[in-house]
Parts: sequence; C-alpha cells; structure tokens
Amino acid sequence: LLEGARKLLTTLAQIPVVRGSDPVVCKPFLSTLLKKYPRYANLGVTTPAGDAICSGLPLPGPTNFADRAWFQRALESRDFVTSEYLFGRISRKAIVSFAYPILDEARQVQAVVFAGVDLEWLNALVAKTELPPGATLTVIDRKGTILARFPNPEKWVGKSMPDTPLVQAILSRAKGT
Repeated sequence: LLEGARKLLTTLAQIPVVRGSDPVVCKPFLSTLLKKYPRYANLGVTTPAGDAICSGLPLPGPTNFADRAWFQRALESRDFVTSEYLFGRISRKAIVSFAYPILDEARQVQAVVFAGVDLEWLNALVAKTELPPGATLTVIDRKGTILARFPNPEKWVGKSMPDTPLVQAILSRAKGT
C-alpha cells in the first residue's frame, strides 16, 4: 500500500497536467484516476501555502491543508510522507494521507500532490485476510490510533490506544514493526 502510493504520487508529480496545477485540466484527470483506484478517497494538488487547487472530488469551498502535519512534513522533507488517522476535509471519510512535493529545478516546492487512502477500503481488505479462528488483526498508526481492525472494525477504527502495553511496545521500536 505504501509503495503503491509512493509510486503513484511520484509519477503524478512528473505529469504536466498535474505539475501545471490548472484545475480545468487537472480536475478531470484526477477524477478519472480516482475511479480507477478505489482504494483512494481522493487525489489532489495544493499550492505551497496549502490551498487545494485541484481535486478528484469536488472541493467543498476554499480548502487549506497548511495546518496538517502531513503537509508540513512534505514541505520540510521534500519527500514522500504519510499521515496518521485523519478525517478527510474533502472526502469526509476516515483516511490516511500520503503526500509528495512537486519540486522545480532548484528543488523549491511548487505544489504538493496528495492521496487519501479510504480506511473503509483498507478494512474490507483486512476482512478478506484468512486468519486462524479467534485471531485479531489490528493496524495502527505511529500515534497508536487504529486504522484497520478485524473483526469489528466499526467498533475500533479511529480509537486511540497508545497507553496499552502492547501498543507501547510496538511504538517504542524502530519502524517496520
């Protein structure tokens, strides 16, 4: 999932219709892509100030992401980043966002392309996993918030559990756990 999002965003960042950030041509392109990739709740582009300028879904009005940690990290790192559990401002769904900056030749950020993974899709995928009877599968973000859970995702997704001993043990390790 991570590698697929990274490949998609790094590719989108190179496509002229996205790099140009012209909503007239960018929006239909991202809308078409969104239909082909149902795992994503939305695909979009922001200005370096965080203003959404192009979105696969209709914008609900002026939308700014400057306060979102994923957006700030994309500007700072000038690389692919992921978010924690979020409620999408445009999609109005539980998501995890991925972002990648569009850089010019001088490595200055010209825009940020983003994708929000629909956690309903992720939970449907987790539900298809063949587990032994009585087993539980839980996916958490770096802050201990549940992103996917089988069984009973409706009772768990979005809940935070960073203080439980198991989650503390997982979060205390380097990435990859």
